[in-house]
Amino acid sequence: MEEMSGNNYHRKQRRICAILALLQGVDRAAAAAEREETLQKYSDAGERKLMQVVCNRCGRHLKVEEGRLKEGCFSATAAFGYFSRKDGSVHHFDLCEDCYDDMTAQFVVPVGEETATELL
Repeated sequence: MEEMSGNNYHRKQRRICAILALLQGVDRAAAAAEREETLQKYSDAGERKLMQVVCNRCGRHLKVEEGRLKEGCFSATAAFGYFSRKDGSVHHFDLCEDCYDDMTAQFVVPVGEETATELL
């Protein structure tokens, strides 16, 4: 793999940040607030049973049965630290498999991939 110059690296980082910013747009945030402020819902019972997962990008409700997610979902958590414009902030989002594929298809550097030997 060829080495990236500092300018290329920062340009690619800005592209990734722009994609993530699109995923967290104002319209989607307002829609999430209308859906009771959370996109992963659990039952109030002590067992914490998963009730709902909603894609942050397209707003589609993913299939959940008996507390288990029944389709592909990309869940991300980013904790921003020192030197970030979001210092001290933690962001969470979920993407359905189609939105994940759309997002990663735009990457200049492809995602790393390996085969899982155990599926949960």
